Amino acid sequence: MGYSYSQLEELTKVVHGDDSDLYDVLNYVAYNKELLPRLTRAENVRNHLSDYTTKQQDFLEFVLKQYVEQGVYELADDKLPKLLELKYHAIADAQKQLGDLTTVRETFIGFQQYLYNSNLDGSQPFA
Repeated sequence: MGYSYSQLEELTKVVHGDDSDLYDVLNYVAYNKELLPRLTRAENVRNHLSDYTTKQQDFLEFVLKQYVEQGVYELADDKLPKLLELKYHAIADAQKQLGDLTTVRETFIGFQQYLYNSNLDGSQPFA
């Protein structure tokens, strides 16, 4: 809608949403819905970890920790190589643990749907 990143960051600060995603900040502003912290989102999706192998679960827990601490931009597709290197020290080592890169990427992207898919706070999703 023409708003700059810095304007959206300022809006986040004004509504005290530093621990929430922009999604939740906009839901708060537009619909007066409760601000949902990233930590709460991460905790609420952990029950979906059982859909994955133990090694994938370990990686996804790491990703969730980065998401909570650093923000939603850690979930960007272009962050995947950096996250793999941070966790496993080399892409090849990550592949030994998690499988081929296509599978790793599908796991990384596919799991993210659970962060926003359900109405964790009982609200209607922001459209």
